[in-house]
Amino acid sequence: MKFKLDENFGRRCHETLAAAGHDVATVAGQKMSGAMDRDLIEAVGRRAAAWSAST
Repeated sequence: MKFKLDENFGRRCHETLAAAGHDVATVAGQKMSGAMDRDLIEAVGRRAAAWSAST
């Protein structure tokens, strides 16, 4: 499964998902820190990924 982790998730979450075989991208790693949610949702749609955000 593909995930895009919002900037409030730490390295441990990324490492755990990647170790389980998932394709993990981060908002920060894709230079989208501070982006509006609608822009993130659009980017996720292009990538066909699940967006993980914690509120």
